[in-house]
Amino acid sequence: MYNYVKLTALLVVCFLASSWAIQAQTAETQEQKGIQFFHGSWNEVKEEARKQNKPIFVDAFTTWCGPCKMMSANTFTDEKVGNFFNKFYVNYKIDVEKGEGRDFARNYRVDRYPTFLFINANGDELYRSLGYQQPAPFIMEGRKGLFDKKAMLAMQAEYKNGNRNADFMRNYVMMLWAGNQSEYNDVANEYLAALNPEDLKKNENIQFVFDFAAAMNAKPFEVMMNNKDLFVRALGQKAVADKIVGVAFQSVSTAADNHDKNLFNQIVSVIKQSGAPNASEYVYMASLDYYDGTADWKNYIRSAIKYVDEYKVDNPNLLNNLAWNVQLHTDKKKELRKTSEWVQKSIGMEPAYYNYDTYAYILYKMGKKNEALTTAKKAIEFAKAVKQDYSSTQKLIERIEK
Repeated sequence: MYNYVKLTALLVVCFLASSWAIQAQTAETQEQKGIQFFHGSWNEVKEEARKQNKPIFVDAFTTWCGPCKMMSANTFTDEKVGNFFNKFYVNYKIDVEKGEGRDFARNYRVDRYPTFLFINANGDELYRSLGYQQPAPFIMEGRKGLFDKKAMLAMQAEYKNGNRNADFMRNYVMMLWAGNQSEYNDVANEYLAALNPEDLKKNENIQFVFDFAAAMNAKPFEVMMNNKDLFVRALGQKAVADKIVGVAFQSVSTAADNHDKNLFNQIVSVIKQSGAPNASEYVYMASLDYYDGTADWKNYIRSAIKYVDEYKVDNPNLLNNLAWNVQLHTDKKKELRKTSEWVQKSIGMEPAYYNYDTYAYILYKMGKKNEALTTAKKAIEFAKAVKQDYSSTQKLIERIEK
């Protein structure tokens, strides 16, 4: 049974960062994952927002609220969420049933929990969102909080009137991006085209390029790749390498969907240039996803065997999913024996319905019907224990017993 976690996610879970995922930080902050919340009064947090020229994200919570606790445990601690919110907001938690939290709740009409408010430094509400949210959609809510339509319209007028001040241009690009306005790419490219080599060395421009280097065909990504040493000196080898690998992997599905071997070769080249110490492993990962997407099973099987053998893969989900894909597309005994080894290793680490089911199918395909039947029944025991559907395994048993 294929355990339904996308293969790419299993392969590069640490590197599929959003375009905002990594930024220059102190050693202390780098060790901390998730949102960093400001400690102080409401007036103090507004003053801090003015100093940093950022809006404020407020988590309005109560101590008894279950979804509030889930947000704190699961979403606020997520690394990608932290990287986004720490970059664009001054973050603040307030218990709306204690101290000045009562006044805050009354002033901002908070009566459902958790309520997430996005507020400017003057205390004006820009946007709000409610309830428990997973990391990815919560980042999208944060993006909406950056958008100020009145400010964007005013900036559009300034831009049309010829304002090309550097600070203005960077802020305008950010506002267009927050408002999901497609022209942000054109404005960003115009800004980058006007930069001379000395301008590019400025920290604000290095960060701007890094933030908007979100796709391999984007001008900021080209600028970063052409000046990689500069970015490594400013942001660190790991941050730049992870960024490059993450962007490259985002293009794999496009290459596969279009059967674009040229784009895939570019992806491989970019990964090799990333400076990541395990770049060769990432090339295997990209290859597996590409061959899966293009149904090139001959190359998929060859790459899967080399990958597992060379890198001693020890992720039970990944071993299972590779075994499942390979057994579906081969009848060769040698290759089936490999899948049998992988899934047995998966079972040894994490015995569950999904890998016992896979093992049963492999044994059946290898002609070992008695072992397949015993293993299939074991898989069903695991499925029943967690109330999981096992109809496909039952069909396998019926085929075995014919």
